[in-house]
Amino acid sequence: MPNGSRRRYLAAGCALFLASACAFSARPAAPLRVGIYANYPPFESVAPGGRLTGYDIELVEVWSKSAGMPFRFVNMAWPQVFTALQNGLVDVVVSSVAVSPERLAEFDASVPYYYEQQVLVVPIDSQVTDPRQITPIGILEDSSALRWLVKQGVKTETVKGYDGLPQLRSALDSGKIKAVFGDYHTLHPLAGKRWQLIAKPSFGQDPYAFFVRKGNSALMTKINAGLKDLEQRGELQRLKRKYLLR
Repeated sequence: MPNGSRRRYLAAGCALFLASACAFSARPAAPLRVGIYANYPPFESVAPGGRLTGYDIELVEVWSKSAGMPFRFVNMAWPQVFTALQNGLVDVVVSSVAVSPERLAEFDASVPYYYEQQVLVVPIDSQVTDPRQITPIGILEDSSALRWLVKQGVKTETVKGYDGLPQLRSALDSGKIKAVFGDYHTLHPLAGKRWQLIAKPSFGQDPYAFFVRKGNSALMTKINAGLKDLEQRGELQRLKRKYLLR
């Protein structure tokens, strides 16, 4: 092959290689997989028609724009959420999850984006609002309620755990327990003619955060930067007002 032809072929090959490389690099980044359990309004739930809605849902949407990271939600049963994160099936969990020593031992948490007030549910005419003076007290299993009660000096043997709110309500109505302790947004449906909600600073507040796998510092840096930007621009307060959060 003449030298001139060889040079033309080499030039054409280089151009094709560069074009392919540019096309490859221009591919959009894979969306961040966000694990949620959409069964806790007003934070996350499934609206009629299957649309996800709630404070956490909109928070992730505005955060993704601030951080410049596309995402998709992966809705699953609560027991599977952190297993999926541990096994790499999702990249981050955002589902009104409280920071706790047990979770921090296995995962990394972002700066808090919301604080959930702990409350005590007692009879409407009760003058006793000190959990140490009430027995037994009901709580939801797999919640932070027991940890907050112990901090206040409540003995663990006076606390009974239940799997769900219907079971908790039934035990309260039947007199099997004398009070209930836990998250405000979980327990406020119990308030009414028979029961009142008591909130005190000493009861504690659960910080809600984004969770990632241990050591994923690059993603955590982007998460925290995005949350800080949202806070500075007043987006977190706007969402709290929109969803009537305390």
